[in-house]
Amino acid sequence: MPTGYTADITDTMPFRDFAMKCARAMGALIMMRDDPSDAPIPEAFEPSTYHAENIAKADARLKELDEMDAAAKERGAREEFMAASKAHAESLAKSRGTRRRYERMLREVNDWKPPTPDHQGFKDFMVQQLTESIRFDCWEEGDSEWRKPPKHLGPGDWWAKEVDKANRDLVYHRREHTAEVERATMRTKWVKDLRASLGIAAHSPLTEE
Repeated sequence: MPTGYTADITDTMPFRDFAMKCARAMGALIMMRDDPSDAPIPEAFEPSTYHAENIAKADARLKELDEMDAAAKERGAREEFMAASKAHAESLAKSRGTRRRYERMLREVNDWKPPTPDHQGFKDFMVQQLTESIRFDCWEEGDSEWRKPPKHLGPGDWWAKEVDKANRDLVYHRREHTAEVERATMRTKWVKDLRASLGIAAHSPLTEE
């Protein structure tokens, strides 16, 4: 059966056209695999701006933290605690509401009398689904370390935590941005070398007219 790469092979299709179509399945062009077959292959690949943007954000955050006075640190610690407490309470309320719904349904399933022995497996299945959902979807405070109420950090501890987080973000995004640039450079070279081997000049269309 023809594939997406072989379906349009004709008696006159040049090898280089077929090769450039197949190139979309390779690592350098894998992101173009699902694009239309006549979508142009770029001459050069640019790195994503994601990590560069986050480097700038981390730099800005470190500058902001460095300029904080005692009042700003205290305000930051208080606002984070209030936001975390609100999120914790909302998540706990949602979990308890889910548990109530599941447990109500479980009671009804347990009270149900299967009409025949052949229906017992069906009842057992419903019980299993509900008990497993209660176990995985529902929680109470203290079930685990990360489900305890948030701690109200002092201004100094909060500030140190924020500085550490910004520095870790900076290291991570610098490393990933460097790798992204290297990948873009390698992809560009791979396509350039392929075009040269096929006798396709730079900025030429995918196929010859």
